[in-house]
Amino acid sequence: MTSSASLPSAPAIDVLIVDDNEEYARVLGRLLQRDGLTVRTEPSALHAYRVLERYRVLVVATDQLMPGPLGSKLLESVAARWPRCRRLILSAFANSELFAEATQAHRVLDKSLPTPTILSVIMEEHSRAQEP
Repeated sequence: MTSSASLPSAPAIDVLIVDDNEEYARVLGRLLQRDGLTVRTEPSALHAYRVLERYRVLVVATDQLMPGPLGSKLLESVAARWPRCRRLILSAFANSELFAEATQAHRVLDKSLPTPTILSVIMEEHSRAQEP
């Protein structure tokens, strides 16, 4: 199977938000779109894998606790297959245990942070993803 990272003509998505709280993902996605980013939201890691196979994704922002694979497991796969993709965990349960599990995340953010702070971090990671 060919990964999208090796397909320069694969369509691009700036940010993939993976969260089973679809309302949270939708609102965050709309705010990022307002800032000019192309955003896709998916409710689980299994759905996210399909998107990652078809698109060049610059940033994956995932919840940790979802049905199916944990967000940290998704990011392990992303790091192995698409190492240039920036990886974040957004969790309502951000604690030291999660930090230990999230070894492949560039950042771990608590969802209770103010939305402008979360948006700023995602935008910063998006900029880093575009660096040579």
